[in-house]
Amino acid sequence: MARKKPPINNTCQTQVRRVTRLLSKKGDEFDTHTNFNTPHNQQHLQRVIDGVMSTKDAPNMFSTVEIVESAKLYFHSLRVEAVREENGLKPKHRKTSRNGSRKTKKRDNRLKGLLHAKCPLTKEDKQKARLIMKREYMSSDEDELVMNDNGKPARRVRTLPWMSDLANHYKTVCQEVYLNHILLQRDRKKYHYTIRDENCGVSDRAMPKDIPSWAVKV
Repeated sequence: MARKKPPINNTCQTQVRRVTRLLSKKGDEFDTHTNFNTPHNQQHLQRVIDGVMSTKDAPNMFSTVEIVESAKLYFHSLRVEAVREENGLKPKHRKTSRNGSRKTKKRDNRLKGLLHAKCPLTKEDKQKARLIMKREYMSSDEDELVMNDNGKPARRVRTLPWMSDLANHYKTVCQEVYLNHILLQRDRKKYHYTIRDENCGVSDRAMPKDIPSWAVKV
């Protein structure tokens, strides 16, 4: 029976990344064009281990095995990043990552609005709205910022052609509750609104297979 790998310690991962980046600034780094187990990379790994262990309280917090596993994981991410760079895919990946992060944050904001005491939806409507508070029900948006009618920075959003007016209403209500009752005043300047722009066309996101009938545009 194969031995189970120890769970990755998030704090250890952070320290490994920190030390690896510090060493990289001195020109001492992993060779991502070769295997993790090459002599060069193993020597570099030892310097990473020494760097992490020199941190205050690290010997009591992390084992060498945890540091090695964290370093392997980080090495893999560096290697993937290097391949993207060589193939010219880095800008596309960054755009996809930014888009994904925005969608996750927008979904979480709407959920906060849905659960807030000021949400005007009925109990039945809230139960229905919760079913579509998922990324599968979110349209894609553009990276480029434009100004909305109120002079606020906004991102243009593509319309989901299969989503009903009721489903869109639920999302709008929850978003407005978040903006009006949850978003802190100091964060409003950094907040990017969204506007539906017909010039962007419609989203090519496929309709979820388990979509409720009321959420489908007739």
